[in-house]
Amino acid sequence: MATPSPPFCSLPDILKASLHASGDLVKSCDSVQALVSRLFQPVTFDVATSPSSCGEREVCKELTDVLKSNSVFSCAFSPASGPPWCVLAPLPVPPPTPSESSNHTLIIVAVACGVVVVVAVVAAVVYVKQKARHRKLSTLPMHEDSECCDEGYVAAPGGTALASKRPVPASAYVRPPCATFSDQLNLYDLESFRLPYDHIVLQKPLAQGAFGDVWLGHLLNQRVAVKTLKVANVAQDVQLFIWEILLLSKLDCPYVVHFLGVAWNESPSRMMLVTEFMDGGDLRSVLDASRTSRRFSWLHKMECALHIAEGLVYLHSLDTKVIHRDLKSRNVMLDSVSGAKITDFGVARETNDATMTVGIGTYRWMAPEVLTDGHYTEKADMFSFGVILAELSTELVPYTDLNLSDAGIIARVMVGTLRPTFDTTESPPWFVEMGTQCLALQADQRPTAAAVAYALRQALKQTAETIVV
Repeated sequence: MATPSPPFCSLPDILKASLHASGDLVKSCDSVQALVSRLFQPVTFDVATSPSSCGEREVCKELTDVLKSNSVFSCAFSPASGPPWCVLAPLPVPPPTPSESSNHTLIIVAVACGVVVVVAVVAAVVYVKQKARHRKLSTLPMHEDSECCDEGYVAAPGGTALASKRPVPASAYVRPPCATFSDQLNLYDLESFRLPYDHIVLQKPLAQGAFGDVWLGHLLNQRVAVKTLKVANVAQDVQLFIWEILLLSKLDCPYVVHFLGVAWNESPSRMMLVTEFMDGGDLRSVLDASRTSRRFSWLHKMECALHIAEGLVYLHSLDTKVIHRDLKSRNVMLDSVSGAKITDFGVARETNDATMTVGIGTYRWMAPEVLTDGHYTEKADMFSFGVILAELSTELVPYTDLNLSDAGIIARVMVGTLRPTFDTTESPPWFVEMGTQCLALQADQRPTAAAVAYALRQALKQTAETIVV
């Protein structure tokens, strides 16, 4: 009787199994699979293999040794507890006999039919949901010659190319007339904030993102920041932008970038969000420059941390609380007069509920519960704030001082075995302790924004008294 082939698992199951081995139970591996499968092709391992059968294969001392390979290979992984596992290439299968081949053919046909049915059902469900979503948000009725849409924005006659540093009226940037929006887009709520489109002059690009760009602009001789969408072929992109604008229009806080208005011409796809201009740039760029110039003093760092905390106090204290969901050093702007302010509410959400789901944000700043199952409360913002405190301490991008892959970082953060590094020789002990509390694995063990803001105010007061004395 032939010995049955041992069971095999994919890479996400290796990751999940390692979490079980370390004593931390993962309730669902769906989010783990979603994260890791984007980075690595699956490898397999024999869960039934005894240590002796690993033979001469190299023993992987860390989980990341398994994760480093993008292809199937042989390696043994020894977890913190329990028997080691062998990561193996799939076992060779002997040629089937004619009768076995016939049976296998019938099985394959049956399985294939089942798969076709399942795929058809899933496709039908997805199709129905997409149609319902498109009816809600509307789509762009495309011109018959849709190739012009690939050209993006172009300079109108007399205008200037996008990369030029010469001031250009917003009206000089036109889109090929190949698409128009349905009237179903909700523009009515924006009318009270509408600015004259031709009064906005784009000076030079400041930052570029996946969905939009930020420009230095001028409005009535006042410097402003102007956020524009990249070429959008569906109304959904614009509707999401409208929601960001409407949210920002409701916020009035000295520690949140001030909203000035919105402008659009005949096409909402050319909509522009206008905010105050912050002359110091974003915090990440300032920290990068400070590593060589050392011009960002600890007093300024403490003030910056306090301003961010005060901004979070405001957002989390609203009647309908706002969770930023993408708090990071790139989304903190500095100004020589007004200090630090929180910006970029593109993925922020208002909520009356206790929690939200769906993992949004940059993973190096994301809380363990968000990486694990997309679970959001305001405490997820506090974890991100703790990562920013670590950045203020070391002036480094989180985890760049460690030789770990992205998947290795994610796996360790999820189970609480990895946190951003603090410079304990240069940072005040109370500052390191505050950051450590914000980075607690359990969300309910992290301090509130109000508690952190109070502690920072007290520390700044004592520092000021020391300087005076």
